[in-house]
Amino acid sequence: MHILFMIIIILSIAIFAYTYLKERSLVEAISVALLPFLMFLYPLLTAPSASGEPSGSSASGASTGGSSSSTSSSTTGTAAPASSESASESEAGTDGPVEPPPADELSSLADIQYTDFQVGNPENQFYRINGAITDFLGNTYTDGIILSTRYNATLEADTRVRNDPDGATLLVTYSLDGQYSELSAKIVLPQSIDIAGLSVNEIAMTSYAIPENDTAVDVLFYGDGNLLGRAVNVSNTMPYDFKADVSDVSNLTVKVVSKDKPLGKWTYNYTALTDPVLR
Repeated sequence: MHILFMIIIILSIAIFAYTYLKERSLVEAISVALLPFLMFLYPLLTAPSASGEPSGSSASGASTGGSSSSTSSSTTGTAAPASSESASESEAGTDGPVEPPPADELSSLADIQYTDFQVGNPENQFYRINGAITDFLGNTYTDGIILSTRYNATLEADTRVRNDPDGATLLVTYSLDGQYSELSAKIVLPQSIDIAGLSVNEIAMTSYAIPENDTAVDVLFYGDGNLLGRAVNVSNTMPYDFKADVSDVSNLTVKVVSKDKPLGKWTYNYTALTDPVLR
């Protein structure tokens, strides 16, 4: 509309200039120049308004204004339920599924630094599973710890933890500070290991590695010196699911007790606590 109006103005100016230069009187020139304006304005002045009345009537304009006010008020009144519905939908959205508990309410024992580590044989080691291990059933684990032990019955005094009443070949203690209520884990004697700092399998093995991981072990769990539970005769073909109540436990101790072999032979074990979750 604005572009059309500008075109008419320019056209009128051109007609005015042309007529005036033709030595017509000023009145004639203006009259000729106004013709495009009249042609443009006439349809607008005579077009019916939205209410069916000419827009040029001031009385009907006042009436239309009153009608508009009434319509506006009516529109506002009908908009309220929509707003109420939106609020209802918003409130319904807050009643959705409950959010899962924060991640810090679940902890892996592997992420907690131990406070005590005792061994009978100085070659016994502690590893975190930064990689993957596989058990003899083909299951793979990527979280947990591995307790490596070497034991010889003829050298019992040198290969068991000194003065330990359970004859542990290795023990590790963690400070829980009474923050958890339950420990769950799977005890596994792995077939192959591929983690940071340790990579062994059943093919390229020395005589003391994984192929010798065929002797069952006992794993004991203590809380502040009290026995919480034990896994007895855990073998490489039977992973053991373990669960213990650790409510109000300040210090958790895990012990590995190796089994005897015929005199003169070494027992080598990699005992893994996989997916050890504290709740």
